Amino acid sequence: MPVPVSDDTPSPLLLLLPLLSRFLTPPAHLSARLTKTQLLIVTALSYHESFHMSQLAAYLSFSKEQATRAAAPLVEAGLVERFAQLENRTRVFLRLTADGKNLADELRAQFSSQLKARVSASLSEPEQLELREAAETLVRLLSKI
Repeated sequence: MPVPVSDDTPSPLLLLLPLLSRFLTPPAHLSARLTKTQLLIVTALSYHESFHMSQLAAYLSFSKEQATRAAAPLVEAGLVERFAQLENRTRVFLRLTADGKNLADELRAQFSSQLKARVSASLSEPEQLELREAAETLVRLLSKI
């Protein structure tokens, strides 16, 4: 469920995105059009109702210019929309469209499948259990930050 974000509190899940981004690959029908940066933006937006450009850049450790350049083709493709809030029209926010939400769901399923396959192929049963427990602990602790 998407949640609004504050200016200075990164989502625990987003802290792991750079580390896990190697498992993010565009679906075949979009592979020629989407960059890894754009996939990260779609994924980040899938966990939050919206971001303004500065938030997005900070959360993903990008420059504001890089985030803006990467978001523009997503807007043109109809995956992301820009909007301003009534109380402050100078700040541009981004949110996923219905097509963007569908893509995020597809990316999440693909990511999960690739990660599970890699874990199964690379780790023994005890190591898999250890990884699962460590991940649960990490998410629990990061959610307290």
